[in-house]
Amino acid sequence: MEKQASRDYGLDIVRIISMLGIVILHINGAGGILNGCESVQSKYLVSYFVEICAYTSVDLFGLLSGYLGLYKRKNSCFRVLELILIAAFYCLVITALFLIFLPDKVMGFTAIVSGFIPQLKGRYWYITCYIPVAVFQPFINKMLLTLSEKEHFKLSVLIIVLFGFAQSFIIVDLFAFKKGYSFVWLLCLYIIGAYIKRVDLFNKSHRLKLKAAMTFLACSSVLLLGNLLIDIVINNKMMYFVSYISPIVLIMSACLLLFFRNMHISHFGKALSFLSLVTFDVCLIHCHILVYDNYITDGFKWITTHPTIQIPFLIAIAAIKIFVATSIIGGMRMLLFRAIKMDKLITVLSSKIDNLLYLNM
Repeated sequence: MEKQASRDYGLDIVRIISMLGIVILHINGAGGILNGCESVQSKYLVSYFVEICAYTSVDLFGLLSGYLGLYKRKNSCFRVLELILIAAFYCLVITALFLIFLPDKVMGFTAIVSGFIPQLKGRYWYITCYIPVAVFQPFINKMLLTLSEKEHFKLSVLIIVLFGFAQSFIIVDLFAFKKGYSFVWLLCLYIIGAYIKRVDLFNKSHRLKLKAAMTFLACSSVLLLGNLLIDIVINNKMMYFVSYISPIVLIMSACLLLFFRNMHISHFGKALSFLSLVTFDVCLIHCHILVYDNYITDGFKWITTHPTIQIPFLIAIAAIKIFVATSIIGGMRMLLFRAIKMDKLITVLSSKIDNLLYLNM
C-alpha cells in the first residue's frame, strides 16, 4: 500500500501569514496609520515598509490556491458551498448582534441591507472573486495540463509581463484589473502557482530557502528606497510597483511560499492546522462592513503617537490580537456547524452539483 503523504505544515503557516498580512494591510491603511505617519518621515518609512511586506498576502493566497489545486484528486464544489454558507452565517449573526446591542451603529435600511449582503458595497471582494476560480478549478486544471511545461511557462511569463510589469508603468487601468482586486488576477495567480507546483521549483536545492529570504528582503528594500526617491524627486507618494499586480510583489510572494514550503515542524502541528482552517473566518469577521467601518477604519491612529521603533511591533500585536480573537470565534463556528451536522447538508448539496458539473472529469 502506498504511504499517504504527510501534511505540509509549512503551507499552513503560509495561509496564516497571508491572513495576518491582510489584517495588517487593513490596520495600516484603513486603520489610519499610514496617513497618520505622513508628517514624520521616520514613522512613515517604517509603516510603509510594513505595508510593502504585507502586500504579498493576496498574491500568496492566489499562488497557494494554484499550487495546491493543480493535482487535486477530487473535483467538488464542497468548499465553495461551505464558504458561501459560512459567509451567510457571519453576515446574519454580526448584523443581528449589531441591531440588538449596537443599533446606533446601524443607521437606516441601507445599512441593514449592507450588513446582510456586504457584497453590494463591494466588500468581501477576495472571497467573491475566489468562488468562480474554485468552481472552474477542474476545467482550468484540465486546460493547463494539456499544455507542455514549456508552454505553461510561457503563459506564466506573459501574464507577469503583460498584466504585471507593463500595467505597473501605466496609470490607466487598461485591462480592468483594478490593481489586482479582480477575479481575473486571482485566475492569473492560480495559473502561476500551478506552474510552480508542476515543475516543483521548490525541491531543487536546500539553499533556495536562504535565497528566497534574501530575495524577499532585497525586493522589499528596492520598493521602499525606490518610492522614497520618487517622493523626494517629485513629492508624490504614489506607491509605484506596490500593488497586487506588481511583478516585484509577486516575486516576494513566491519567495515566501518557497521559504515556508516543506518546513520541518515537529510541534504545534494541530494548532497550525486549525488556524489554517479558520483563516477565511478571520477574513469574514473583521472585513464585515459593520465591524470594518466601525472598528477598523481609523481605529489604530493611536499607534502613530508612539516612538518610531515601536510602530511595527504595535501593528503586529494589533493584527495578532484580531487574528486570535476571530480564530476563537471561527473555532466556535466550526463546533456549531459540526453540532447541527452542516457538513452532511453541504455534502448532499455538493454531490448533486458535482454530478452536474464534474461527472466523468
